[in-house]
Amino acid sequence: MPTCRMMALAGFLGGTAAASKYLALATVLTPLAAAAVMRLWRFRSGSRVRAVVLLLVLVVGATVPMAPWIARNLVWTGNPVYPYLTDLFGGPPSGLSIGNERNLNIDLPHSKVGALAASAGAVVRRTFTPRYEEGLLGPHWLFLLPVAAMVTGLRPRLRSPLWAATLVGFLCWGFLVQYVRFLLPVLVPAAALAGVVPPALGRKVSGLTRGAFTALLVLVFAWNASGLLSKLNIDRLTTVTGFLSDRDYRARWIDVAPATDFISASLPSDARVLMVAEARSFGLKRQVIVEDPYRAPLLVEMAGAASSAEDLVRRLRRLGVTHILVNEREIERMARIRRVDDYWAPASERSRRLIQSFFKTQVIRVFYIEHLWVGELRAPQAE
Repeated sequence: MPTCRMMALAGFLGGTAAASKYLALATVLTPLAAAAVMRLWRFRSGSRVRAVVLLLVLVVGATVPMAPWIARNLVWTGNPVYPYLTDLFGGPPSGLSIGNERNLNIDLPHSKVGALAASAGAVVRRTFTPRYEEGLLGPHWLFLLPVAAMVTGLRPRLRSPLWAATLVGFLCWGFLVQYVRFLLPVLVPAAALAGVVPPALGRKVSGLTRGAFTALLVLVFAWNASGLLSKLNIDRLTTVTGFLSDRDYRARWIDVAPATDFISASLPSDARVLMVAEARSFGLKRQVIVEDPYRAPLLVEMAGAASSAEDLVRRLRRLGVTHILVNEREIERMARIRRVDDYWAPASERSRRLIQSFFKTQVIRVFYIEHLWVGELRAPQAE
């Protein structure tokens, strides 16, 4: 029997996930709410008031970890879920919307029926055509879950909530993102359903059928393992087990690593680095101002207010910036993230010339390799 403590804890954990990433509202909290409704719906008519109370406790539990973020957004923008839903709740223009984000990730049909069907079938599609994550979603789900729907191995009071969470979770995931790593919360209730299949079959089928089923599972897991044996995953494993150093791993897979290693090893301990066209600070042991890939570059904003390249240096120095890191390879990708053709947009011609002058006259390069360079800001002249 659900208790207030259980519901509060479940809500709190789900709210913690949503406070970490908006997507968890769909892949964690929505399936959790569906499971709760299905579980509480089975209460007798005389216990409906208790069911409503338990549901409210779940909502309150989920709200607690989300409250600081919601309050911050309300105070700063007036929109509790900024930068999304600005048409509904208002807030400064962000250029982001759920529809645009979805269209960037997946290609759903335009009709509502077609989009619903494609979302429902996404788990099948991404099993065989994953988005950059081969092997993470194995085909065993495609036959374990249908079999689980036909066998009895769980009590009815558990089956309905687990199926509600699984199906709603699959649908939300298929409609929004379709990256396998974001499906992991949904696979938790799915695993509980799939786990009853082997013992249930063991009681009802012949030894030959059980043997064939076991062989099929072994082949599926071998298929999964072969998909995971990429060079990247092998390097991840050897790093975790200590056979490959963190520095070597970063050098192989993070193109900014040579610059960040140089900064950590060579710059003064009180240095502060402005990262341009780069948002990854892995391994950095100095203070940084990391670029927000969804906003215009900080240099563009500051150049618009500066009167000269020297004034731009003074303004950066007031922020504590002593050095600058530029990743020229990332410039085009950063522009695509903001859906603009030019990384320096929306800078005016004057601001562009000022930034070019700043790079040429006010920055001394202290590290350079291919597409990466680090520069030290010149000391500003006395005003």
